[in-house]
Amino acid sequence: SQLRDEFEFNGLGLVSSDPGSSSYVDFHSDYELWDSENGLFLYLGCNTKNAILSNQSIRAALTFAIDRDTIAEEFYHDFAYSAVLAASPKSPVYSQALAQKYGYAPEKLTQALTDAGLEAPTVKLLLNIDDSVRLRAGRAIARMLTAAGLKVVTDERNGENYLKALKQRNFDLYLGQTRLSANMDLSEFFRPYGEMSRGGLQHETIYSMCLNALENNGNYYNLYQKLAQDGRIIPVMFGHYNVYAERGLMPDLEPSRDNVFYYTLGK
Repeated sequence: SQLRDEFEFNGLGLVSSDPGSSSYVDFHSDYELWDSENGLFLYLGCNTKNAILSNQSIRAALTFAIDRDTIAEEFYHDFAYSAVLAASPKSPVYSQALAQKYGYAPEKLTQALTDAGLEAPTVKLLLNIDDSVRLRAGRAIARMLTAAGLKVVTDERNGENYLKALKQRNFDLYLGQTRLSANMDLSEFFRPYGEMSRGGLQHETIYSMCLNALENNGNYYNLYQKLAQDGRIIPVMFGHYNVYAERGLMPDLEPSRDNVFYYTLGK
């Protein structure tokens, strides 16, 4: 709020802020606005040993029951990139054609539960209370999944106990956030004993596909298709920073990932 006030009343010309922060404040003055990608990836992780989530069809159907646009609008001030694939929509490896196959359709989760012969099944969603924005988003996701027929109860813990529950696999679902590299490297999720492979996410085939994609961008499509069909992780959105500037002050500004003052040769 101090930076906002300096910008609006005391001549500060340019501000970069995180709209996903719990301390986010609205700007009301006249300004120009850009976004600067930061790689923060919000996702659901599944415990594949859970009796319900061991069913691949149910895991894969979870993505259809999440209204990402509503979450982005209500909790991230519409300053986030909704993503049904595990890559930023601003990344060249994100396939819009593939993403269109996984739009919001909660009835698909309802049908998957019916096909599995499950009536009002219950799972536990682990949430980190230290991040108030992510906590509220997690509660909304729980409501969305519950409305589609999968009853979700939240297990809300502080950071230390949240990490402890992850390590002990004391969850069915967890809402996590991590920062992906610019090449959208997901290998740590699926590598045997990987730092991010909690809850049985490790998978030899998917890990191999991650490595192949890093070697050749043309393999990302197959990787994201496999991830969507498997459902071990459910992408929700990617974050970015907001860059506010006094109107007319920075006419050639083109912020890139983590670089407000990105420039190209010749500019």
